[in-house]
Amino acid sequence: MTLPGFEAATKRYNEIPDRCIMNANSILDVGASDGSMAKFSRYGSIFDKVNEAGDYLGLDIQEFNYTYYNIIKQDLRDFEAEREYDLVIASHVIEHIEIERWPKIFAVLFGCVAKGGYLIVAVPWKQPAKGYTCDCSAMAHKVFSIDRSMMEGFLPGGRYLYSKSGWRHFREQGEFFPYALFRFIYRALTFHPYSVFNQRGMVSQMVGVWRKRFEE
Repeated sequence: MTLPGFEAATKRYNEIPDRCIMNANSILDVGASDGSMAKFSRYGSIFDKVNEAGDYLGLDIQEFNYTYYNIIKQDLRDFEAEREYDLVIASHVIEHIEIERWPKIFAVLFGCVAKGGYLIVAVPWKQPAKGYTCDCSAMAHKVFSIDRSMMEGFLPGGRYLYSKSGWRHFREQGEFFPYALFRFIYRALTFHPYSVFNQRGMVSQMVGVWRKRFEE
């Protein structure tokens, strides 16, 4: 039985358009966690194939037991790719980075895409509740109210897809119950944009798809 929170997270990989990944022979996955979300997504066989060839690399900013894939812990801004990749994924990453750093981040991402390859950038697409103020924890969202016009400034020439999914379940990935209860109460009291009361049970995401032309 798949844990509800885990299933919701793999959905982010499931919503990558087929054309972007089916022929990918190399993948750079930013915010890869421990690689399990990619492995158990509907594209798991592709990620496994790429990983066996040594052409998968994941970047993440948290400590994990890297069970599944070749994942390194490094600041994206300091990342220097030794190669280009057919597919570069940054799913729910950039909203955790201050917007003044986005030009550098996108420059790094664009530079990692091989000719004819794709860059996938997924972000939450929802207005925060009135009165919400961001906390300053390391993994907190730093940018809110992300819309298409804002994304087009950083990802020009991209195509944009939108999706809605049921909100995160009360306990994410079967976590410790008291912690889940504390987070639920905290989000409700601070008008957090991920609060069930704010989202009315739904959360949206926007996926930007950009392809590097062969002549570039």
